[in-house]
Amino acid sequence: MTKRIGSALLLLSLALTAACTDGGTAASPDAAPVAPDAAAPVVIDPPPPAGGYQLTTDEYTVEPGQERYLCYTFYSPADREIAITKVEPVNGVSVHHVALFQSFLYPEPDGFHECPELVRTNWQPIWAGGAGGASLTLPDGVAFRIAPGTQYVVQFHLQNTGDAPVTERSAINLTDGGDATAYEPAGIFAIGSFNLNIPTGAMDFQQILECNADRQMNVFAAFPHMHKLGTKLSFDTGATVDTAAEAYKIDPWKFGDQPMDPVDFSITSGDFMRATCHWDNTTGAPVVFGESSDNEMCFMILFYWPMHDLGGCVN
Repeated sequence: MTKRIGSALLLLSLALTAACTDGGTAASPDAAPVAPDAAAPVVIDPPPPAGGYQLTTDEYTVEPGQERYLCYTFYSPADREIAITKVEPVNGVSVHHVALFQSFLYPEPDGFHECPELVRTNWQPIWAGGAGGASLTLPDGVAFRIAPGTQYVVQFHLQNTGDAPVTERSAINLTDGGDATAYEPAGIFAIGSFNLNIPTGAMDFQQILECNADRQMNVFAAFPHMHKLGTKLSFDTGATVDTAAEAYKIDPWKFGDQPMDPVDFSITSGDFMRATCHWDNTTGAPVVFGESSDNEMCFMILFYWPMHDLGGCVN
């Protein structure tokens, strides 16, 4: 059985987004925040929504066969709490996955920089998405609520599988719904594992992750995550193991078109949860857990409300 985890370990469970290095000088906590539109004057298509923001990277290049992890920091408006009601990734062709965090405890280095380190425990997750660029619109009356002057950390995992260099920009568009106090707070709950070893030649190899919920969750979106060898993933839940029923399934899994699927189901505190990942290992060698696209992962990320503190299940 997996274990319930708190705020620091949830960040580890989101290793699919990896974390930044200590490169550069951290911004002072007393530094004046900069609004996203001031920090990122370059706008790419599609442009940000009216009254919203676009968090845009500098131009970057990914060489043939290269993987990179690039992070960019921005700040929310300093004068008010905002309510993010829609997240729309604007992904370049080399983007494998992207994540939006807010820093806490201490800030990250300002600006655009390489960030290949696996773990950074001062990041609180807001949203994550994969290749294919699926946007997430939150239910009416629900929002990611962001405090004034919050430092955003956006991370892009990039991989160029072609035979020519790719030079591009990527971005995230955020829709601001206005008065944040009018919204229920949304968050994410991750179910996953850092322990995985798929034997050479194994077909329909499965990893089953189980735990019990420690909170009420009104789930409105699902983000499954595996890599190139994944074939399908399912999520079951119910009051007990014996009554658990399928609440979500993706079959077949398509590595190049990772979905952000709308769903509508509730989980009660104490309910049983089970995520099952399937792979076909055709590589000619064992495949283990790792953030590289040439390794594998099994994660099921649920977007839900009301979110009051971080949590998740990993082993």
